[in-house]
Amino acid sequence: MTGRTGKVWSVRWRKLDTLQQRFEDSQIGQVAISGLVIAVVLIGAVWNFPASEIQRTLVPILRPVAFGTGLEQGWGVFTPEPQSTLDTIEVRVAMTDGQTRVWIIREDATGIDFVAYRWRKLKDNVLRDKEVRRLIAHWVMRKTTKPTEHAANVEIILRSEKLPPPGNRGPGETTVKTLYNENLATGQ
Repeated sequence: MTGRTGKVWSVRWRKLDTLQQRFEDSQIGQVAISGLVIAVVLIGAVWNFPASEIQRTLVPILRPVAFGTGLEQGWGVFTPEPQSTLDTIEVRVAMTDGQTRVWIIREDATGIDFVAYRWRKLKDNVLRDKEVRRLIAHWVMRKTTKPTEHAANVEIILRSEKLPPPGNRGPGETTVKTLYNENLATGQ
């Protein structure tokens, strides 16, 4: 800014700068700033503690300050949640000649990240959406049969294996659930 208004603002900023510097250099200012930093770190830490007696005790005490300042946000979304099950989706196509063809989506599919990501998304959609199950079943049926062959039944199975805790070895408990079953001879 130019002219008289510019000079007024310049003088005000210099006064604020010196006032801020005097406050920061004073013992009261240093105690106040240190207390503020400690409070912010304490609230952030308590809000992100795992569920415990300490958290249950401190949250009610710190809640008014945390909500008033917006410090109550949890950062748990950024911590990895260890996988507890290994899910495998099998699409089984039973042929009219008695053969069974199996097509598998494994959760631990490795390879290029965007490819593995797409397989995981496909698996998630198969688990959530009945229409996707039907579409995938028919797609797999088309991919696994030749034009001269006929499928009698198509079935989607979810096989979930509970993973043992870290340090333990051996297979975990496995559950099997039928997600989709269509008898192609009867259309049911």
